[in-house]
Amino acid sequence: MATTILGLPELESAQNQKYLTVNSALERLDVLVNLTVFNRTVTAPPGSPSAGHRYIVASPATGAFTGQEGNIAAYIGSNWIFFTPSEGWRAYDQGANQFIIWNGSAWVLAGLSSSALSDGSVTLLGVGATPDTTNRLSVESPGVLFDAETDDFTLTLNKTAAGDTLQFLFQTGFSTRAQFGLLGNDDFAIQTSPDGSAFNLALTIDKDTGNVAIGAGSDGTNRLLVSGENMLFTNSGDLRFTFSKGAAGDDVALTFQDNFSARALIGLLGDDDFTFKVSPDGSTYKTAMIIDKDDGRVSFPEHSKFSAYCNFGQNYTAGAWQDLFANNTRHNDQGDFATVSNVGIFTAPHDGYYLFGLGATFESPGTIPTKMAIGLSVNNATPTSDTINSTGDATITTLETSCVTTALLKLTAGQTVRGKIFFTTNNGRVLADENYFWGVQIA
Repeated sequence: MATTILGLPELESAQNQKYLTVNSALERLDVLVNLTVFNRTVTAPPGSPSAGHRYIVASPATGAFTGQEGNIAAYIGSNWIFFTPSEGWRAYDQGANQFIIWNGSAWVLAGLSSSALSDGSVTLLGVGATPDTTNRLSVESPGVLFDAETDDFTLTLNKTAAGDTLQFLFQTGFSTRAQFGLLGNDDFAIQTSPDGSAFNLALTIDKDTGNVAIGAGSDGTNRLLVSGENMLFTNSGDLRFTFSKGAAGDDVALTFQDNFSARALIGLLGDDDFTFKVSPDGSTYKTAMIIDKDDGRVSFPEHSKFSAYCNFGQNYTAGAWQDLFANNTRHNDQGDFATVSNVGIFTAPHDGYYLFGLGATFESPGTIPTKMAIGLSVNNATPTSDTINSTGDATITTLETSCVTTALLKLTAGQTVRGKIFFTTNNGRVLADENYFWGVQIA
């Protein structure tokens, strides 16, 4: 016999070895009371479990977990014991750091259901305030925080047509004193009001050109248009904005800040070269661009630059694209090039345009192929035609025939580039040291 809810074994009348039944019941209680599971993502028993290990079986279950989707699997003694939850059972998922509840058919977040927020069944939501049919989301709070899950954060507002209005309103006693957004067209505008009825246009940014107008609508031509009664930059002669420092070792800069924490510096930063720097925290800086004061030369210190080669000869079988080895670097300025099992691989650190060069000299392994081709492979795929060059119109000669190629590639962060080689008809070999693979980010 077993209990109705938890299925705990019950003692029989005049039962021998009662401690076995009691201990079995205690083991099950030990598993189910204050229920905590490692995770609810496993579909098969993990290797080498220990007593007390618990999981919620995910779908599709396999092995000893077959048919136990949604049930609680507990390792008791040397066996997996399964418990079927009843509606209302609660558990803590350690892997997801979430409290969950069995709703009769699935495990869901305890409290407000995530599915209710995503499927549209929640039509009004108030946080410290009462929502209505116009203000379906109402919040009364001393502050509201939206924190980026990753490095970027996007808040999107959308309207149906250009003639509609999409705006933020700033009010006193629920009477508007300032508004900004797309106010009746697709230009970005800021307006102010003394009474919530009459509005003064403060600034407009033209949607087509990005031109800025202060106190007026943009005319689409002037990058900066200012209209107002009190705007004055004047001098009896020349007019200029001047930024001066005391000595070459000092800084003179424009500082751009986020909550008074610098994110970009532009100017003469510690010397007389014109420099652009950026910072993630206002403390550490990366130098993005330098314009030399003496000759105007522009450099991009953070752009990837590398050159590599292979210092040993390598044989290649005919009929397939194979990795062209590059096990040594002449330079690898930003460390974005790496050698894995003698294969030279460049990984793009940012989205951008990259220029690559690849070359190799043929050395006979005892056979002469009819054609030798090299190309650049993105993400280890077969090289495309715009990255390939080949030789073979004339007889391939050992230690003399070379093949080179260059290509400009548009890459996204994380994409890889490596050299590939292809011999036709007969096997080939690449001569040691007379080969190369180089690359540089240009934009």
